[in-house]
Amino acid sequence: MVQHNRVRSLSGEWAHVKAETVCLHGDGAHALDFARRLRAAFAGRNIDVSADLE
Repeated sequence: MVQHNRVRSLSGEWAHVKAETVCLHGDGAHALDFARRLRAAFAGRNIDVSADLE
């Protein structure tokens, strides 16, 4: 979604998306670990992560 502007549907087909934000929600036991791994994966691909605080 972030790099190629597409997502795979439940049926397996690709759908075009123009996402301007990625929101991560979770309060499970692994949520923080998942967020850290996602951020590291973005950093490894030179994808900027920022927060709009307004």
